[in-house]
Amino acid sequence: MAKNIMKPASKITFYIIYGLLALVFFAYYLFPQQTVLQMITKAAARVDPQIELKAAQVKPKLPPGLNFKKVQFNYAGVPVLLAERVKITPAFTSLFEDEKEIGFIVTLGDGTIKGLMNLDRKINNRPAKLVATGSGISLSRIAYFKQWPQVKIDGKINGRLDYDGRKGVSGRAHLEILASNVAVGLQLPLVPFDKLAFSRIHAQLNLDGRRLAIKRCQLDGEQLSGKVSGFMILLRPRQRSRLNLSCTLKPEAGLSPAAAMSLKLLSGKSEGSPITIRINGTLERPKYTIR
Repeated sequence: MAKNIMKPASKITFYIIYGLLALVFFAYYLFPQQTVLQMITKAAARVDPQIELKAAQVKPKLPPGLNFKKVQFNYAGVPVLLAERVKITPAFTSLFEDEKEIGFIVTLGDGTIKGLMNLDRKINNRPAKLVATGSGISLSRIAYFKQWPQVKIDGKINGRLDYDGRKGVSGRAHLEILASNVAVGLQLPLVPFDKLAFSRIHAQLNLDGRRLAIKRCQLDGEQLSGKVSGFMILLRPRQRSRLNLSCTLKPEAGLSPAAAMSLKLLSGKSEGSPITIRINGTLERPKYTIR
């Protein structure tokens, strides 16, 4: 009698497991990745029409979420970031609430960006909150720098971004960056260096509406040390954004005599004195003043 009862129960269990496996199989292999990619692209464009997201592949993952491969983030037609993988995992309980919570992990070589994003249906064009932490990211992998072939940047960067979309007109953000072993290769006319090295760069930036302010930017190196201050007014298109920046550089013991002499001639100051570079104008047409 017990054996007869067990057989139907075993069959039911088998069919349930079989059905679940079939569901997972078809959900994975018949996943409408092109439709999902189009939806994400349109959502990004609603935030800013100049934002463009591309991915070679998107597939569902367990726990419920999405896996993207070979992701490219462009702005105004210029590649900004290239990532091997992006994993997105929504918090299951938040799916039934007005405010959705989404976790994400971005893989860039040996570096990662991990974070949480909150979406509120009352705010259509930006996240309600965003917290992201980057670690071990190679500066050479940031595609945005490659639009200037005469400048090559390398080094490692860690950072943290805190953004609150409910504050101000279009949200407020604080970004802190700590870069180490930064090397900047230069092939520029009238610049007396072919390479600059900084052991440490520590920067803090605040974004309030259209105003991006440099709260702190300290540069430490054997050739030069210094600081950067000022702000940018972000406009559309971004090339029209206005600059008001000041960079003070102090020659250090590791600076070559030829470079020290060139700085003296450019600034008109005595050798070894700090020089100040002021940058005004727009991103498209910056103006430089050296003192």
